[in-house]
Amino acid sequence: MNSIGIKTKIVVNLLLLLAAAMIMIDLVMIGSVRQELIKEHLDKARGILGMVSKYSTVGAVTVEPWMISLLKGNKATCLLVFDSGGETLNKVGACSDLEGLASLTELTLGTGLEQTIAKGFSWWEPRSGKQLLQVSVPLIRDGKLSGAAAIEMSLEDAVTSILNTQRIFFVYFLVNILVLTLAGFYSLYMALVKPINRLVATAEKFTDEQAFFFRQDLKDSEFNKLYRSLNTMLNRINDDRTKLRDSVASLEATNRELSRAHQEIVRAESLASVGRLSAGVAHEIGNPIGIVIGYLELLKNDRLTGEQRQDFLRRAESEVTRVKNIIRQLLDFARQPEADEPVGHFDPTLILDEVISLCTVHPQMAGIEVTREYPEHQCLIMVPAAQMKQVLLNMIINAADAVQSGPNNHSGRIGFRVYSKVENSPADQPGLVCIEITDNGVGIDAEHLPHIFDPFFTTKDPGQGTGLGLSICYTLIENLGGLIRVTSTSGMGTTFIITLPGAEVEYGSHEERSQGETDHV
Repeated sequence: MNSIGIKTKIVVNLLLLLAAAMIMIDLVMIGSVRQELIKEHLDKARGILGMVSKYSTVGAVTVEPWMISLLKGNKATCLLVFDSGGETLNKVGACSDLEGLASLTELTLGTGLEQTIAKGFSWWEPRSGKQLLQVSVPLIRDGKLSGAAAIEMSLEDAVTSILNTQRIFFVYFLVNILVLTLAGFYSLYMALVKPINRLVATAEKFTDEQAFFFRQDLKDSEFNKLYRSLNTMLNRINDDRTKLRDSVASLEATNRELSRAHQEIVRAESLASVGRLSAGVAHEIGNPIGIVIGYLELLKNDRLTGEQRQDFLRRAESEVTRVKNIIRQLLDFARQPEADEPVGHFDPTLILDEVISLCTVHPQMAGIEVTREYPEHQCLIMVPAAQMKQVLLNMIINAADAVQSGPNNHSGRIGFRVYSKVENSPADQPGLVCIEITDNGVGIDAEHLPHIFDPFFTTKDPGQGTGLGLSICYTLIENLGGLIRVTSTSGMGTTFIITLPGAEVEYGSHEERSQGETDHV
């Protein structure tokens, strides 16, 4: 809540509290005054009735002129004297409520006790009628009830006095509530609102780059205790902020070092994979170079016709182009995958075909049957192509190693399957794309299966592998938002399943997509 809201609440609450307090004081005061006025009139009534009783005789009351004067002087409207049977013996003046006074007298005759009633004088009674005090006392002669005397007195002068007092109170009420509200508001504003405003203004000036503290007053108050607590808290925050900045800077430096180390490891493993292909590629390059040399020797023959020369040149050119393509593929695979390599939409079947075509030149792929199962409809993935090629290259070389490790009479097979599936995906979003690589090699023992993705874990002989290939593949796929799973039975083969988020789906057969890719290149 802002300071305006606090001021408003203070003023409203002060007004309500002061008004309630003064109204309660007024009720108590008016009630006391009312009781005193009634008591005063009751004393007068009792005095008159006492004189009447003194001068009364059995069966009659002598009405003296002084009695009439006494009634008028005390605002008494009438005086009645009754015998013991309730018959009226004397009546002086005109009663405003004769029936009520007679009923009150009958009650006195029945109980032998004084009866008193004030009418129209209580705050809950209507003011339409007259304000009266009626008193009835028994008349006792020789110890016996001989009758009763009743008097009726007007309370209009008392009511007028109370109303005048109320008017004066109302004036004081307005003055006091205004003065006390202003005085109370000023006192509370200086004691509470002003320190809060200063606290808020100081806090709003806070910036991360400056030393910050709350200024304290000279007086020892609760706000000073709050200022000290806040300053202590801010000092701790500043210390923690400095430590946090140092920690963040250290973590950023460590993260950069780890990122560089990871890139170097990926680079080294990529080069290691390419190196494992070198022997097969060298053999594959040696054959077309030998053919080209043979054609060049034939071209030295002067007896060749022009048509034969053109045929030999075309054949030599074809072999040179083959060498060029193999070298280009090697250079592509040798390129270091960058962490910030652009992500594009790629058909996994085309990437897989490219990697398979390069791996087929490797001697370990000799005699291995390669099968492919691709979906009818195109499914795309959003990945960096170079990183995806490195993953597939490692997986295929590992599969070839597993197949070649089997018996000599073993018929090796490596199967590739690409398919898409919907898994917790909305209808308007693509599902998942899965790439399965299955071999019928030696398989993986059950105790080794949980550790195959651990760094530096390998089941090969020393010097035959680094143990980083599958670990790097797992990290690269995980960074792409995917997952690698493996199922294997020792002696029966292994299946790796790479699952990646799919992109938009386009239609067309694999042959059409391959032709389109070739035409595009």
